Amino acid sequence: MTKNPHAAQRQITHQRRAAKPHSALLANAKNAWSRARQKAISKEERASHINSLMEIVRGKIQDIVFKHDASRIVQTIVKRGNQQQREKVATELQGRFKELVENKYSKVRYVDGPVRSTLNVHQFLVAKLAHFCPSQRVSMIMEFRSHVVRLLLHREASQIIADIYDLHTNATERAILLRDFYGREAALHPPPQRGEDATKDGRSGLSVVLQSASAEQRRRILASLSENLNLMLAYSLFHTFCPLPWIAGSTTLTRVPSDTQLSTGLCGSICRK
Repeated sequence: MTKNPHAAQRQITHQRRAAKPHSALLANAKNAWSRARQKAISKEERASHINSLMEIVRGKIQDIVFKHDASRIVQTIVKRGNQQQREKVATELQGRFKELVENKYSKVRYVDGPVRSTLNVHQFLVAKLAHFCPSQRVSMIMEFRSHVVRLLLHREASQIIADIYDLHTNATERAILLRDFYGREAALHPPPQRGEDATKDGRSGLSVVLQSASAEQRRRILASLSENLNLMLAYSLFHTFCPLPWIAGSTTLTRVPSDTQLSTGLCGSICRK
């Protein structure tokens, strides 16, 4: 029996950590991170530590962001770094934003800056990138396209999707998110592009889609919209923090003729709720 069982256990723990992928990178990153997140340092010192931290994790952000002990490192770069560093983080995370908003990760919650609601670590990171990197926002939102309705019903993702729509998007980007309520038929129509009369596309998205659709396409679009809105009603999302069902519902009531079965049925459902 060893004379110092605690030392032996520490050695085993150290060997296990060293055997994990990116263990050396994470060890170096944690040292730089511990210095960068100190409160009693000057802006110049913090910027220097953030630069060192960014050099360590550059090109490896996707590999470490989902690790329990490394996601906060990426969060610190976005929160404390400069615009170029934030843009670099957003670029490296392209293709993983949907996975980030669905991730449970942590029970710790945050309320900070432009984020009005409580979010977990990964969702907080996505919210910060949506706020600080408007040039990357369209590509981020396009990763949610065709998944918006399901994400609104997702226990972890619904809050961040609502915040991105309500706090960090312009009219064109909101129109892209709303189009998921119109079903697969609307996906065949090209989404509004940046610089294309964004106000019209954002406020009259359903009208724009219906004008260019055939009679059969209009029927399928309105049927999908009715189905998705009734799904939101069934899950009581009309009575929560989420603005998307309200916007889609009000668009239906104002843009679709009032004598249609969809408009009449939806109005009655909302009143009953």
